[in-house]
Amino acid sequence: MKKVIFVLLMCVCMVSLAQADLVITNGDFETGGGVSIADVNGWYDNNAGGFWNDAWQTNASAVTPNDSNVVVFCSWDSVEGDPLAGSYLYQSIGTSSGESSVTIAFDWGHPNDTAAGRLDGLTVSVLASDGSFIANDANDVLDANGITLLDYASYDHVALGTDGEIFPVVVTLGLSGAKAGDEIFLRFNNYMLEGGDPWPVLDNVQIISVESPLVIGDFEDDLDGWFSWYDANNTLEIGTTGATSGNNSLDLTVTGGYFQIGWAVPQGYVLDLSNVSTLELDVTMLVDNFPPDTWTKVDAMAINSELGWRQIGVTSVVDSNTGEEVASKDWGTWSGDSNRTITWDIAAEGYDWTGFEDSSYQEIVISAMGNGVFHIDNIRLYGARLLPKVVWVSEMADRDGDTIADDQGWIDLLTNNGYYVAVPPAKLDPNAVYNPYWMVMDANKVAELNSASLVVFSRNTNSGNYDEPNEPTMWNSVTTPTILLNAYLARNNRWKWMNSSGTLDNIGAPLMEVVDANHPIFKGVTYLSENIIDFLDPNVDSGRTTFINTTNIGNGVLIASTLAGTEAYIAEWKTGVEFYDGAGQIAGGRRMLFTSGIHSNTSGFGGNLNLTADGVTVFLNAVDYMMNPVEETITVGSEADTYVGGDAVNGSLPYMYLRNTGNYVGYVRFNLAGQNISSIKNATLTLTVSGGVPGRNDNLVTGRFVLNGLNNVAGNTPQDWDEAALDVNSVGAEWSTNGGEPLVDVTVMDIETVTNVAGIDYWAAGSRIITVTGDALVQFLETRVDDDGLVTFILEFPGEGTERGYGIAAKEFEIESMRPVLEVTALVE
Repeated sequence: MKKVIFVLLMCVCMVSLAQADLVITNGDFETGGGVSIADVNGWYDNNAGGFWNDAWQTNASAVTPNDSNVVVFCSWDSVEGDPLAGSYLYQSIGTSSGESSVTIAFDWGHPNDTAAGRLDGLTVSVLASDGSFIANDANDVLDANGITLLDYASYDHVALGTDGEIFPVVVTLGLSGAKAGDEIFLRFNNYMLEGGDPWPVLDNVQIISVESPLVIGDFEDDLDGWFSWYDANNTLEIGTTGATSGNNSLDLTVTGGYFQIGWAVPQGYVLDLSNVSTLELDVTMLVDNFPPDTWTKVDAMAINSELGWRQIGVTSVVDSNTGEEVASKDWGTWSGDSNRTITWDIAAEGYDWTGFEDSSYQEIVISAMGNGVFHIDNIRLYGARLLPKVVWVSEMADRDGDTIADDQGWIDLLTNNGYYVAVPPAKLDPNAVYNPYWMVMDANKVAELNSASLVVFSRNTNSGNYDEPNEPTMWNSVTTPTILLNAYLARNNRWKWMNSSGTLDNIGAPLMEVVDANHPIFKGVTYLSENIIDFLDPNVDSGRTTFINTTNIGNGVLIASTLAGTEAYIAEWKTGVEFYDGAGQIAGGRRMLFTSGIHSNTSGFGGNLNLTADGVTVFLNAVDYMMNPVEETITVGSEADTYVGGDAVNGSLPYMYLRNTGNYVGYVRFNLAGQNISSIKNATLTLTVSGGVPGRNDNLVTGRFVLNGLNNVAGNTPQDWDEAALDVNSVGAEWSTNGGEPLVDVTVMDIETVTNVAGIDYWAAGSRIITVTGDALVQFLETRVDDDGLVTFILEFPGEGTERGYGIAAKEFEIESMRPVLEVTALVE
């Protein structure tokens, strides 16, 4: 039996997707069964003629090879050599959620009345619809408008002439071409090979699994963390040749005959290989990229960690154009372009991955040989998971004597929701009732915390163990977002998050009053009444939780309080803020007080999980919220502005004078440093005509304004220029090299909208407003945020001609609303 598979696989960058809700209806064909049923129940099939003209359903003993209802396909619609032409049967199995593949199991074979020697063939395929296709029996899904063929597999077999034959098949089909929300169709048809006359049967169609690989290289935006592991002379660049997922690929140029490329697990994550199966990648090699008679080979891959170097040899090489496995895993001397899929069967090696997640480093290395350019794409791991790393800071004490750490329930909650929880190492003192690992803080432990995605400080801790000299500063300096469950540590005599030393540990499990119901941590909760949540379970252990006795959050934000409104439940502080005025302690990363965990009757603290169902929802939302940047709108005014032209220093003037002769240009600087911007989504620069300049006050029309960004290159004006000193004698090469026209070493952002303000003469203040937006602005701002956060724009009235000019209001302008403003919508960490 021959199998022909054409596979397309989708990239799902860095995060594995959950199994899709794809369902097959009447896959065993028992619903509506009987003898010679023309219309197959739950499936679409052509019923234009007699039942035998197309696909039909039957349990006739003369036909069915397994004594149950099967589908039989008529050969009359087949086209010899076309694996997708023939009697068809299809149904919608659901919508795409971005899965990479679906694994289908079915039985197929020859009916009982098949003569010996008959060649039957069958094809199974998956297709995606953009929503425009309307399914019906007379309308085949194949080649219809709005339909994309994703993948298919074909099978054939010569009948032995027995009382029918039927074979089990399991096949994985790629779903890569589908967009999220596309309708997915599963289709079967008979397949006529040369000399064949296919009348195959089909039964027991079912979905085995839907798998999304962990894609560790799709190269759509950058190198995805891949680097030259062996030889720095080998170069890695983004290209487009051989892209099998998206538009880009990795161009690896090998000059030394041997190469290894490596990928390290991103900071804040761990790689879970407990169920890993295979590693795959696609590679394209073109004759023009290699010298004649070049011998090449994609060789072993290895996984490197503190467990040691674990090597896996190539398992299979498949020709991507034919779906056929290549006999040799070496390319050798070849004369044609080659597109191949390389597979390493990691699971077959039988390595024990116990402890792999705890390794301080995790790397994947791929090696090959040759001299030329390898075009690599879609590097994917099946069965592996990339898990966010949460460091659980705890003394792991067992105060209730059940031989389990009292806060184990929190750890299990996080683990069961897809997080890797790093708990303290084994007790340093086996005779102690607590684990002292985190009780002595040092620079190495700060670095350990900074390597995580999130730190959660458990209530299973005694606050007095974490306030030795310099320890509060070290804990507060941690850059990783941190959730603090222990309210004692928030006090002004511990870590100085809140300016109070008082606590209340005898108020039980009070109801929560939400201050900001729109905060994302409250998504999905059920309110008892307006803004009131039943948050803590009073039936766990003592039923008590300790609160700090104030709602004064200082420079933070109160998110929720007790119902009495006198104790803080949940609060947060941004990166870089002093917790309260005079605290002397700065938040090294985002911080959240999340008051919870048991205050035990026996020992003062225990930290047991004591959240209600809604409390659990809020906690898991908080974990997600703290690990991911939040979208904010940041509005800043200019911190310096002037114009260059003539002999004067103009930084104190209330306007920037732009002229198309004399090369007068404006300089305006904004400061985005300290805003903790992760990425910018949108931006708008707003400038307003000032009027009243002692020169020209001409009409600002389209073509009389160009925005330029000052690039940070040698010779240019430094980004921290002084408006009280910048003039034609001190300005950098971007202006002075060519007398200001044209500007050099700048980024041009000539996307502008000039708005005429009704009822105001063009020479008057506020008559024209310039608004600049667009991708070029965003990209320039990204480069400046990645540098030092100082953003300088150069405002230009381009071109020569009859002298014209106008003024732009500066930060000194008397009307505040007309001063320069930069508004940025960004993800903020």
